[in-house]
Amino acid sequence: FVTHSYFTGECLRFRLSSTAILLAEGRVTISPSWRTIFDADPSGPCVMSSAARGGHMAGGKILTDGRDHLLVVVGDHGRPGLLPQAGDSHLGKLVRIEIATGDTEVLAFGLRNPQGLARDRNGDLWETEHGPQGGDELNLLEPGGNYGWPAVTYGVGYGGRVNVRRAAETGRHDGFVRPVFSWVPSIGVSAVVVNDDRAFPLWRDDLLVASLSGESIFRVRRHRRIVQYVERIEFGSGIRDLAQMPDGRIAVLSAHGGRLWFLSRSDAYCDGRSLRLRRVWSVGCDSIDDHGAAGP
Repeated sequence: FVTHSYFTGECLRFRLSSTAILLAEGRVTISPSWRTIFDADPSGPCVMSSAARGGHMAGGKILTDGRDHLLVVVGDHGRPGLLPQAGDSHLGKLVRIEIATGDTEVLAFGLRNPQGLARDRNGDLWETEHGPQGGDELNLLEPGGNYGWPAVTYGVGYGGRVNVRRAAETGRHDGFVRPVFSWVPSIGVSAVVVNDDRAFPLWRDDLLVASLSGESIFRVRRHRRIVQYVERIEFGSGIRDLAQMPDGRIAVLSAHGGRLWFLSRSDAYCDGRSLRLRRVWSVGCDSIDDHGAAGP
């Protein structure tokens, strides 16, 4: 499954499509046959009228929701007006899509530019999205939730303009679901993953949030739904995407040049020099193999 921009004449559609990826003898082949599952309804003839801005603030992260449905976050595509609040548009929404029929259900709305979507072991949905100038958000998405855009934001318009439309006071989230955490100034938030304990046991259930302009990974320690602190881990490069590998390592995709890194625990973590640290934190290394993955 992939979300993408699709041109229909002079119009640009936000589309969810499917195809087959074949793995055989070390080669990856993508089937030329594609099936359209979903086209976003923009409450108008086009999502975008300008091809030069194709895919702008589109969102598009996908999660499975059982065997028969997908969850997709759709951005507002930078369109003016209150479309993220409108009931007749998919823009600025969390949408549940039936794979076989393409039937949709809007679960949450009031989103701006959603960049990350992840589910924790309790089934909670965590979403990251760009604010305007300031106000990048970490949200806990729940059915029926209205997250406020463009009525409220913790940021302001680009250039310092106050462009919120309904807030009684700038920089507040009154009357709508508040973010669990917000970055002011913005970090250029991108992907989010929920870390398990395979490679980084001390970060169990922490959220790892990537950033573009911040050139860092932000480790979010939480207790259930409450954020306790946020640790900035400087990376030196804008980060477009994160994924956790089967062995627990974190795959990091650079925002520039298509570089890919894999983060794993340092060898020093399990050598003799770290015995004192291991006693303090009660994390042993006897079951860790040479590749940093948990052994039997």
